[in-house]
Amino acid sequence: MALNISAWSIRRPLPAVVLSIILLILGWVSFLKLPVTRLPAADIPVVWTNTRYHMLYMNMGHGDQILTSPIQNHLFEDAINWLGTR
Repeated sequence: MALNISAWSIRRPLPAVVLSIILLILGWVSFLKLPVTRLPAADIPVVWTNTRYHMLYMNMGHGDQILTSPIQNHLFEDAINWLGTR
């Protein structure tokens, strides 16, 4: 006779329910211990261009250092100049 887990679980549902509850509790406790915050302190710049339709998207993130870097300001100036040309 082969081991049929689904038939055994239907005849005796308590072990399957207890195992599910234990896994649920362990998962919830592990999730709460993760060192993740809702608002991480990472600013990842995103630049996207479409040369066919002459479109540009720039997202430099949030924070006090945005628009204070001369490199970023130069990037913005070049992007505006590129959008103005045809």
